[in-house]
This record gives sequence, C-alpha cells and structure tokens, in this order.
Amino acid sequence: MKYWPLSAIKESPLMPPAFAWELCRVYQTCSLTQEAFNACGSVASYTAPQDTPNLAIVQSIGAPARRVYVGHPECDEWLRLERGGVIEGDDGLLHVIIDALH
Repeated sequence: MKYWPLSAIKESPLMPPAFAWELCRVYQTCSLTQEAFNACGSVASYTAPQDTPNLAIVQSIGAPARRVYVGHPECDEWLRLERGGVIEGDDGLLHVIIDALH
C-alpha cells in the first residue's frame, strides 16, 4: 500500500500555502475542502510514498476505515505513521484518512 504522512504532503513545496494551512488544522476540523483534498492528491502524485510494508487498512461496512499493522513494524516504519495520511486504495484512487493509531 502506498502511504504518505500528512506532514510530508503539508510540508511539500508543491502544496499551496492556503491548503497547507488547512492541513495544519485538519485534526481539529476533521474535514478538508474539495480543493485541499485535490491538492493532497496532486502533491502525492509527485512525491515518493513512505515505505510501510506492514501497514494495512481495515474496512467494515458502515464503519470508518482504520490503519493497522499486520506485522511488527520496524522502528522507522512506526515513526512514519501519523494520525492523518494519504493512502492509495486498491482501486488506485487516493484517499485522505484521519484515524486513531491502532
């Protein structure tokens, strides 16, 4: 799975400042405008994803998606995990996910 921590997206020189500010506040608001969401996808498409071989998404009908580790993560992999991130789904589409860390 491809994963980009929100900090990597937010701090990218490709991210327009207005949307970077919105990403700074995303944990308080738990929402993004469509424009900021689109900017996240655009920045991710030009940014190398973080190496997270043990990271997976648990999806249940009617429940929010959750990121989990399916194996014991290396220290570097654990340190790259943030509460928010951009992921590439099985459908090839990019998604912004904000969840508790499990």
